[in-house]
Amino acid sequence: MKDNKRDLQKLNTTKDRIEIILSLMMKKPELILITPQGGTVHKYPLTGGKTTFERYLSCYTGSCKFFNDMDGAKKHLVTVEPKN
Repeated sequence: MKDNKRDLQKLNTTKDRIEIILSLMMKKPELILITPQGGTVHKYPLTGGKTTFERYLSCYTGSCKFFNDMDGAKKHLVTVEPKN
């Protein structure tokens, strides 16, 4: 923890400090699905107030959309991916 404080003190701007603090606090998205056509679904833990909840980002060739559940994310991929 002391090393982190020293690193923060070395930074010149408030913006730099905020970016470091946020990167330490934020969890990374997790890849949870890849389809044979190349579509993906990532799970994002988001914090709102005192609650942490999951959001799902469904993407195929740049067409991306957030969903509250995995089923919605999968349905999005069915609509945007080519049919075999």
